[in-house]
Amino acid sequence: MPTVTNEDLGNIDCSLEVLQAVLSGKSSRGGNGAIECFSHFNRKGRKLLLQALNQPLDWEVQFSVWAASLESDDPQLVQIAKTYPIPLRSVGDLRAKREAGERDFRWADLRKANLSGLDLGGADLRGASLSRARASQVNLGHVNLSGANLSQADLSGADLRGANLSKANLLGTNLMGANLEGADLTEANLRWVVISPETQMDPKWRLVWEIVNGHAQGKNLAKADLGGANLERVDLRGADLAQANLRGARLAGANLRGANLSQANLRQANLEGADLTRANLRGAELTLANLQGAVISCETQMDPKWRLVWEIVNGHAQGKNLAKTDLSGANLSWADLSGARLTGANLEGGDLRGINLSGADLKWARLAGANLSQANLGGANLIQANLNRAKLEGANLQGASLIQAHLVEAKLIGVKLAGARLIGANLTRASLVGADLRKANLIGAHLSEAKLGRPGLNLPDSRWEAISTETRTDGGWCLIALNASSHLRYLGQTDLSGADLRKANLSRADFSQVKLIGANLSRAHLRGTNLRQANLSRANLSQAKLGGANLTQAELSGAKLRQAYLSDADLSGANLRGADLELANLRRSILSPETQIEAKWQLVWEIVNGRTQDRNLSGVDLSGANLNWANLSEVELVGANLSRASLIGTELSGADLSRANLSGANLSWANLSYANLEGSSLDHAAVEGANLEGARLDFKWKWSWLSLWLKGLASIWFNHRDTLYLPPQLP
Repeated sequence: MPTVTNEDLGNIDCSLEVLQAVLSGKSSRGGNGAIECFSHFNRKGRKLLLQALNQPLDWEVQFSVWAASLESDDPQLVQIAKTYPIPLRSVGDLRAKREAGERDFRWADLRKANLSGLDLGGADLRGASLSRARASQVNLGHVNLSGANLSQADLSGADLRGANLSKANLLGTNLMGANLEGADLTEANLRWVVISPETQMDPKWRLVWEIVNGHAQGKNLAKADLGGANLERVDLRGADLAQANLRGARLAGANLRGANLSQANLRQANLEGADLTRANLRGAELTLANLQGAVISCETQMDPKWRLVWEIVNGHAQGKNLAKTDLSGANLSWADLSGARLTGANLEGGDLRGINLSGADLKWARLAGANLSQANLGGANLIQANLNRAKLEGANLQGASLIQAHLVEAKLIGVKLAGARLIGANLTRASLVGADLRKANLIGAHLSEAKLGRPGLNLPDSRWEAISTETRTDGGWCLIALNASSHLRYLGQTDLSGADLRKANLSRADFSQVKLIGANLSRAHLRGTNLRQANLSRANLSQAKLGGANLTQAELSGAKLRQAYLSDADLSGANLRGADLELANLRRSILSPETQIEAKWQLVWEIVNGRTQDRNLSGVDLSGANLNWANLSEVELVGANLSRASLIGTELSGADLSRANLSGANLSWANLSYANLEGSSLDHAAVEGANLEGARLDFKWKWSWLSLWLKGLASIWFNHRDTLYLPPQLP
């Protein structure tokens, strides 16, 4: 097992080795961000999370494991996390630490603690347990108590103004005389909370308290704002909640028999197990509402769309033809729609976590922005389906047909795509970290800027995506992208001709003998990549980073290598006939006698690598050459063509550039001291920072550059006495 550094952990995506290293004690801190992704990585990753819950680890790591499990899309992990005791940490003498200026008391164990009169204003007490604490007259103004346990605590007279009490447990808490003005009580449990006439509370939360504790019978709740309220198991039989705001409200197990909920906002509300017998829900907004286990009757008035959603999640829609139905925004999580006909159905923005759609017909279906994490889509027909921006982490798409499907910016982390048909699919900017692509068919697929893994971590043998010799890759990228030091499967003679690999990170990958004819690799990261005997004829490699790449015997005829970085690249025996190397960096690149390259670029290579000493370069064509920082002092360049050449920092002192064509050349910071530039063309040449001391210039350029200097656009030279210096030839 490799040692994992904090730096590695801070930059990790997902790796089993990271969690194993954390569990084995080789790294106890810093892995929090890494652990969060394991809940959807694969079975082994989830098994490690379960193992971690029962190990004596560093508190931060143990807590991260618990939090990741709780927020997982895996119901088994969530259930275990809910029953697992929340990891709390001892904080010692809270008063002393507070006086010392400490503010971070997240998940602190303050059960039965004496906090009376203590000033905790502005502290962070998220997830802390103050159960049965004595905290009368305590200052908790603007304190973050989100998710904290305050059950049966004595907070009489406490200052809780502006406090964040969202999802806090206030069961049986004494709030007599407390000030809760501006406090956030979203999803907080207010059951059996004790208040007094002196308790100051925003009207919304006082009303919630009244409802929860049975003091709102007969009250008109029409248009009431109850958004985000925790109303679990409350008795609201016959209540008038017409046009009420119940967005995000927790109504699980609530008794709403005969209630009037017409035109109420129940978006994202949890109605699991709620009794809606004879309730009126006409015109109610139920987008993403959870209707699993909810009880409705024939007399329940409900828009047809949401009644259908209720039927689906409760198993009453088997055999129904759902083609072209509108199920947008529906919460169908964990529903069974295996084999269902959903051709052209609208499921956009829906919560479809864990749904069973195996063998379903989803041709032309609209699933943009839907959450399909952990969904079973094995063997499903998704031809031309719209899955743009869909979340598919951990989903099963084995054997699915995704021909010409739209998956732009889709999250396919850890997805099983073995045997899937992705012919012509659009996977632009999609995330495929951990995807299983064995025997998948990606001919013609588009994966421009797709994320296939993060390089640069010292975790050998870590595999992100799987591929097999049966994987077909003709017009798009489906290769495995691994850590920089990982072992990439050999892809000899794989045909990736015409592939769109713009900006792809393929550093250190093994592409030896791969066909990349006409492929678009512009701006691709190919540092250290093995391209030995690869066919890159007519490929677009402009601005590609090829530093240290192995291009021995590679076919690069007609390739576009403009501005490519080829420093330290091995081009021994490569064929570069007809290749465009304008502004390409050839410094320290390796050529051999067998390398086929045009005379012009051979000369450029010789110049930048110091192999032209005492050579007469008069009249040579060096247009568009990258000669940055080359040594050309005292060289004869009479009448040479250097138009559009990059000569940044080039040493040209004493060089004879008379009648040379330097139009459009970049001479920034070049040393042209005492150079002969008489009769040379310098139209549109850049000379910022260039040293022209003693240079022989035509009168035209002297006045032109002096004018620029006077406008503050040319560089300022200083001599050894730090006084302003103008070139002696300039008037």
